[in-house]
Amino acid sequence: MTMRNPLRTGESPESTARSSQRDTLPHIVADFRRQVARKLGRGGNPEDQLRAPLEVILQRLGTRMGLRVTPYGEVPLHDIGSRPDYAVDVERSRVGYVELKAPGRSVPESPTWRASERERRQCERLRELPNLIYSDGTDWIRYQNGVPGKIVRLNGSDASLTAFDALIREFLLWAPDPPRSVRDLIRVTSGLCRLLRDTVAELLEAEKTGPEIGPFTHHGSSKLSGVEESAASSGGGAAGA
Repeated sequence: MTMRNPLRTGESPESTARSSQRDTLPHIVADFRRQVARKLGRGGNPEDQLRAPLEVILQRLGTRMGLRVTPYGEVPLHDIGSRPDYAVDVERSRVGYVELKAPGRSVPESPTWRASERERRQCERLRELPNLIYSDGTDWIRYQNGVPGKIVRLNGSDASLTAFDALIREFLLWAPDPPRSVRDLIRVTSGLCRLLRDTVAELLEAEKTGPEIGPFTHHGSSKLSGVEESAASSGGGAAGA
């Protein structure tokens, strides 16, 4: 029986042990936090300083799970009129999206979250995606079809590492889950209906106040007013449905 000699391959037992240690979850997370801290405070946009470290930690955690993970930025989602910071592929299949906020901003669902009107509208659209992570580098939350999970605060404790590991695993291993009941179907489609309603409302407002006539107002303001009045008179029941 031939024994493998690590010295013949240029590896020492010590270097093999160090390499194995670098692949552990605590080491990967510590590296991420160090990289972010090193980039902050140098005059750049705070949110942008999360980008490169985020790509690295997702790829390293994916490798640890035996997955080839590719995060890529600024992918427009025309159906919901938004553009999350990252789409994420596992192998060649898109599994989800990541939206970043400047360090210290926290994330939606946190009591310290303070959103501008634009951010509020963006969040309402993005959170309806089937698999989305919001993060400011310390706080992480995952949404599934508008349903938020628990906020994970990445502070280096064993409990936070365990929760973070579970969040990332669920995110990277996501697969479409077809509705199994009428209740599930309503839950999934209601979010999409809200997105459509809000998008149409914004277009109507923009066309009424803008210099150009758009597709919703091309028949004239008088006809549009009649439609609006009719909707208002019968909208009480629909709004409450």
